[in-house]
Amino acid sequence: ADDARAFSARMTGLLRQVEQLPILVVAAVAGDVYGGGCELITACDLRVAERGIQLSFRQARMGLSTGWGGTTRLVHLVGMGAAKRLMLTGLPCEAEEALRIGLVDEVVDLGAALERAKAIVIATAQGARGAVARLKRGIHDAVHLDRDASYARELDRFVEAWSSEEHRAALAARKKR
Repeated sequence: ADDARAFSARMTGLLRQVEQLPILVVAAVAGDVYGGGCELITACDLRVAERGIQLSFRQARMGLSTGWGGTTRLVHLVGMGAAKRLMLTGLPCEAEEALRIGLVDEVVDLGAALERAKAIVIATAQGARGAVARLKRGIHDAVHLDRDASYARELDRFVEAWSSEEHRAALAARKKR
């Protein structure tokens, strides 16, 4: 039991670090994903899946439960009903169904997930890095905090951004056009 607790705590910590990175994290799902792999992709900001892949939370079929924060993340992504169906049955969810319920964000042709994920990251890199980090924190706060706390933090992030070098540089570049 102590080994299971230590392993789960380590994995939970790693996935929380993935969630809290100040950059966009995109999972390119190019093959079937089971159990802990499903927990891992729920920690990513976006998920791009190839047609024909299957995602399966198989923990119940293995006599387990999620242990790395996967239940909480899944409920936030797909809602309680879809989370119950996925987790309690352990039945596979194909890419198109995963897109419909919000488990993945895009479905692409076979062999195209990595290139599409790279394109999304490159597009995000066109924005100011600090702004991306602040917006990501804001989205996280909107989901996890009450409205008043989220509004207050949003205002703080805006004030921080307003006086940032990134904002001044963006304004200067706009004036040059």
